[in-house]
Order: sequence, then structure tokens, then C-alpha cells
Amino acid sequence: MVRLAAVAVVALGACSVPDLALDGKQCPCADGYVCHTATNTCHPGDAAVDAPPPGSSCLGAAAARLFTIDWNDDMLKLTPGAGTWPASGGEAHQGDAAATTAFAYSTSATPSDYRVAAKLIPGSGTGLGVAFRVALGAKTMYLCEWRPSAGQLVLAWTNNGGNPTQLAAVPVTGGSATATVTIHAEAKGTTLSCCIDELPAAKLMNVTDTHYANGQPGLMTNTATASFDDLVVSALPI
Repeated sequence: MVRLAAVAVVALGACSVPDLALDGKQCPCADGYVCHTATNTCHPGDAAVDAPPPGSSCLGAAAARLFTIDWNDDMLKLTPGAGTWPASGGEAHQGDAAATTAFAYSTSATPSDYRVAAKLIPGSGTGLGVAFRVALGAKTMYLCEWRPSAGQLVLAWTNNGGNPTQLAAVPVTGGSATATVTIHAEAKGTTLSCCIDELPAAKLMNVTDTHYANGQPGLMTNTATASFDDLVVSALPI
């Protein structure tokens, strides 16, 4: 009788069903997943997993993490500059598809030189990315913008109220227009760089510009809707 029970246990183990992959499925979502409202798809909701590791980047290793902003308490922790920025499901969402440069930024103490990273979930429209060296209360900043439909990564700057002026761009093929990506941008003196972890060709390195010497990290969209996971700000290696 004991032997028969052991055989039954082995048989059940051999017939176990693998975990069902829910990443990218349409909302509503099962426990452990969050709904990205911009795309109406489900993705893992563990912020500890979603946050870009502090030492891992297509720009190379960073130094210590300065701070991380997440939205798991459903409270917006960035200051909106333009556009609409509600927070839900552990993410920030930008919902104004008509805004040429919608942005929101952190007011936490930040050095002049730093790296900013975030996970980007495209919605509809032209572009989305991170902002850095943002002037408090002004539409003045650098932008690292991913344009998934056009297959292009762009570095640009804005003056207070004007449209972005492109500094450099690189064409990128093979990326999905709806895929979640991790973008990194940094400023070190007058040298600017940005890249996308999942797309090796999406890299702009050592672009020189002298418009802004300091400012805050944040998020941005360009005539687009999008969702954003954890925003991570790190110090640069000495």
C-alpha cells in the first residue's frame, strides 16, 4: 500500500503543469501582476525586481544609488511640469497625448552629475524617456527620448517653453514599438550619454553640450501616452 502511494506521488509530479506566463496578457491581471493602462497589458508588479540594478547599465557601472522613486503606495512622488501624471498600480502614467514635452521631476537633493534610469512602457504617440538637469518650475532640461515607432533614440535640450532641440540621434532596428525597455541617461560635466539596455544599438555616448550645468531627474513624453516604473538615480564613478 505504501509503495502504491509513492508511485502515485511520482506520477503526479511528472504531470505537473508549468506556471502560466501572464506577462503581456490583456488586463484584468492576476495577483502579482499590474495593469499598464497605456497598453492594457499585464506585467510583473514586484518593484524590487522591476527597478534597474544600481551597478548594471548599458552605460557601464554606476556608483552608489542615491534614491529610488516608486509608486507602490499610489502616491505621485514627482512634481508635474506639463501633462497629466496620475499614479496607480506601482507606476506613473502620462495621459496627455497632445503635450509636446510632458514632464515630471523629482525635487530631492541631487548632485550636478548623476545617472537616471527608468523602465518605460510605451502607449501611443511619438516618444517617451527620461529628463535630466531639469530646472525647478521651468520647461528647461535635457531629454533622452525613445521613439519606438520611428526606431530612434534622441538626445535633446529644451529652453523654457520651446520645442526640444536635437543634439544627437541614432537609428535603432529590431525593437518592438510596444515592448517595455530600461533607459539610462547621465550627465558628467558637459558630457551627456544615454542608452537602452534591451537594444544594444540604442546608445548615444559622450555628446557634448553646455546649456545646463545642473538640475533634477525626471520622466518625459513627446506627444505620447506612456507608463513608467521605478525611477532610479545613481551617483557616477569618481
